[in-house]
Amino acid sequence: DESTIDLIDYIKYKEQADYRELAESAFIAFTFRFRKEIIDKCRKVGKKWGYDTEISDMIAERTFEKFWKNPFRFEKNKCGNLNIENGIRFYLFSIARNCFFDYDNEVSGEGISPYDGKESIIVEFPSLENLEISEERVNDLKKIHDLIENALARLSPKHKIVYLTYKAYEKEGYKLPRPLLKKLREELELTQNSIRVYKNEAFQTVDHYLKLYGSK
Repeated sequence: DESTIDLIDYIKYKEQADYRELAESAFIAFTFRFRKEIIDKCRKVGKKWGYDTEISDMIAERTFEKFWKNPFRFEKNKCGNLNIENGIRFYLFSIARNCFFDYDNEVSGEGISPYDGKESIIVEFPSLENLEISEERVNDLKKIHDLIENALARLSPKHKIVYLTYKAYEKEGYKLPRPLLKKLREELELTQNSIRVYKNEAFQTVDHYLKLYGSK
């Protein structure tokens, strides 16, 4: 029942730990409010670009991810004569358009993907025993390993799998490859939005744990 502008204001509190859950709930409500329109728009544009429904839906997903990443870029005073609802629609459409250009650059070779299709779900920590590094370095890594494992033990097994998989494969400027995300959704029986929430919770918990105990 919240207004769109209130949802956006709540989302902007995502960096504050006390309001993180509120921001995430607001983002889910915001996404569902505009989801159908953005998907329909992306499918129409995707068809003109020669992309199938799967690619178009992925672009729609990227659109909302970009909005979540930086909600502060939307300014209601720039909507002109448009009401807030239409203003945010046009703003999301512009994000989607840029996502299409970015994806087109990826597949054309101008932005070559770092993934090779062999990525798989990670369910356990990698072994440190076979690493060709000094014993001192192994001990340092083991301390960090133990801290992270203790942090993830406070959450569910699904959090651990999401954390380890993203930690192993996520590259700066790139999303996990679609086949791997599909495996995560099917294996964990989660929606993509839920996976995003699990990821945020896991990374925040680990970061907090490392800050709290890592220097001791």
